[in-house]
Amino acid sequence: MTLGCSKSTVSNRLASLGFRKIFSTWMPHELRESDRACRVSIAESLLLRPHRKDLLNGIVTGDESWVMYVNDTRKRVWLPKGELPPKQSKRALNRRRFFYVVGGIVMGCSTTNSWKVALL
Repeated sequence: MTLGCSKSTVSNRLASLGFRKIFSTWMPHELRESDRACRVSIAESLLLRPHRKDLLNGIVTGDESWVMYVNDTRKRVWLPKGELPPKQSKRALNRRRFFYVVGGIVMGCSTTNSWKVALL
């Protein structure tokens, strides 16, 4: 179905009617209690190591990410001014994906989904 006018005309008309084109908002990620306990135990083990000069040389820092094979993109929606954007949940990690680690050693479970990255 066509309206017989350009996209910019439709966008300008919706904007003049008080609508705005916005993205949905991501729902916040919450850590499970087991994830928090895992992070605390790693931090405590680092603090309990003997204080020696080369301690900092043995710490490996890095980043980890789950990269999805199917990358669902968020779409913009037109909403009247003052209306809250719709919430969109983050992608479930049980879908097909691969684990990407930069600067770490994969050993077991991480705090996000059963993979731990060794810090030392």
